[in-house]
Amino acid sequence: MSGKPKIGTWAAWRAMTAVHNAGGDTSTVLKQAGLTEDIVSQTNHRIDYRQNLQFFEACATHLQNPHFGLDVGNELDILDIGPVAFCMASSANLGDGIKNYAKFSQLVTDGTVCTVHTVDGNLVFERFLLDKESTKFRQFSDFVASGFIKSMSDLIAEPLAPMSIYLPYEHSGPVERYEQMLGGPVTFGVDKLGLVVSAQKAQMPLRSRDDSLRRAIHAHCESLLESLTSKSIGFTREVERIALELLPSNRAKTKIIAEKLQISERTLLRRLASEGQTYSEFIDNLRHGLALKYLEQNRLNLKEIALMLGYSNQSGFNTAFKRWTGKTPKKVRKKLSKRL
Repeated sequence: MSGKPKIGTWAAWRAMTAVHNAGGDTSTVLKQAGLTEDIVSQTNHRIDYRQNLQFFEACATHLQNPHFGLDVGNELDILDIGPVAFCMASSANLGDGIKNYAKFSQLVTDGTVCTVHTVDGNLVFERFLLDKESTKFRQFSDFVASGFIKSMSDLIAEPLAPMSIYLPYEHSGPVERYEQMLGGPVTFGVDKLGLVVSAQKAQMPLRSRDDSLRRAIHAHCESLLESLTSKSIGFTREVERIALELLPSNRAKTKIIAEKLQISERTLLRRLASEGQTYSEFIDNLRHGLALKYLEQNRLNLKEIALMLGYSNQSGFNTAFKRWTGKTPKKVRKKLSKRL
């Protein structure tokens, strides 16, 4: 992956909403971070990670609230973060949900690396900042810690109460507010953001667990991650990344993709044509490749694959697949299974 680290606008949108609700001047604060309301309001759009950090600091200063990040994180809805949220929420238990977040965290932001391991049977989640200079931006770290703990508490329908929490910046003031908001003992000045969850809590089943949904979303997240981390970064690859996000909701339309790229629909079609394909050919090839991949993985049934590819029913998928290969998905899956 090349270029500056990015993050989805979901976090900045939460911060902007908080400033608005508090009676603050959102346009002034957005301008300080080089952002606009139009950019922040775009779903699935990604902004510069450093801009996001600066925006949270500017919001806290504007409202004169040193605990702005903690407060906004406590309002987070886990679904804000997109497909990864569904992968977490559909997991069998809390530990698996946290592991799935760590596995697909690059879909949330490529400005950090997340890991999960166990110590004495307890689960340890750690989030490392790739840019060490980012540790001075404390508000977003507070937001992540508060939002993550709040989301995990929602999934198990009781307070997470971590055994310990650590934050990646120095703090010499009172810690009572932090420990009250985060629900556990806090250590500052560590080189990462992290928390320790007891073995008992990690094994707690999730209210929203759903094996069928988990299989489908897991496969989708793997495709998104593969696209995002590909070394072949170009215009077509960026269109593919956005289309992958939109396919399951059947919203992979030229108008929507062009809006997310911040170009006209006409420019989108022209640039694809300059690379030798129409949009119909592009989306058809993308669906064909994903279909073969999903069939080979053998985790999704045919109805689930159809939905992941943006077909409203299995019949539409079957027709398209037979056009691509001359065979039915069922026959191809059987052949792939024998080969494996």
